[in-house]
Amino acid sequence: MIKLLVVDDQKDMRELLKDFFKQRGYEVFLAGDGNEALAKVEEIKPHLVFLDIGMPGLSGLEVLPMIKQKYPVTKVIMITAFDDAQKMEQAKSLGASDYITKPFSFEYLHTTVLNKVYAQLFEEIIKAYERLNQQTIQMVMAFNKAVDARDPYTARHSEEVCEIGKRIAEGLKIPITQDLIFSLQLHDIGKIGIPDSILLKPDKLTDEELEIIKQHPRIGFEIVGVLDGFKYVAEIIYCHQECFDGRGYPRGLKGEEIPFEARIIAVADTYHAMTSDRPYRKALPLQEAIARLKKEKGTQFDPLVVEALIRVLSSP
Repeated sequence: MIKLLVVDDQKDMRELLKDFFKQRGYEVFLAGDGNEALAKVEEIKPHLVFLDIGMPGLSGLEVLPMIKQKYPVTKVIMITAFDDAQKMEQAKSLGASDYITKPFSFEYLHTTVLNKVYAQLFEEIIKAYERLNQQTIQMVMAFNKAVDARDPYTARHSEEVCEIGKRIAEGLKIPITQDLIFSLQLHDIGKIGIPDSILLKPDKLTDEELEIIKQHPRIGFEIVGVLDGFKYVAEIIYCHQECFDGRGYPRGLKGEEIPFEARIIAVADTYHAMTSDRPYRKALPLQEAIARLKKEKGTQFDPLVVEALIRVLSSP
């Protein structure tokens, strides 16, 4: 259980904070002066201390460095009756994490004070979690680069598709969100689960091989879906091979059922594939690629997305 120590010479202030935090599952201890506070810190080793600045005897500003010297990881929030910027700056220089102003209303406790407690107690956990999640993202990105690197003809494919997709978003005058960027970059990550004999085959695929390669959106969905905050990105990846008229895979979604970001990927991915060299053909000229996109408006592709790409390709 998280242990809080409330240090204040006013009994009603101590009891108010004690009742408030006990109701929320914290273990709360009280001290009425600086000496009692130091003894309690030694005894219970609290996670967080509320420390009144203006106590008789040892003041909060005298007690604070004594706590921080012996227990540097203990968080200390100062209590003050005045919003004194100079004293708060002094307290901060001595190791205080934050401050609150008394007297307390219930609303102030429920919003400001509680939020400050969360921020201090969970700051290190949040930072560690963010580092871990960032490392996981970097690992997934490395996997994605490995997918592109398997075939010299698709090297940098994901990066190029991402750039095309961002240009389409600009043409549509919509925000270039992190979800869009990540889904563009990772749309083909599921191909890491497709055998080289199929993925790199220079000849036409058999029906059985086509069914295997059609598994890559689902595989990508399962890989990316485990990342915290990436559920929608995973859904976009799952849908990037759907067709506007419902003839796509894996679920046969159509029109507005397909996430808009997936409709952008469909156009960007196909355009890049058509304008890149492949083992079985050379890159198509720009005008021929555009003609093919126009032909599939309303069937394979969202017409709005196709028109946006054509606009940006035509602009200087």
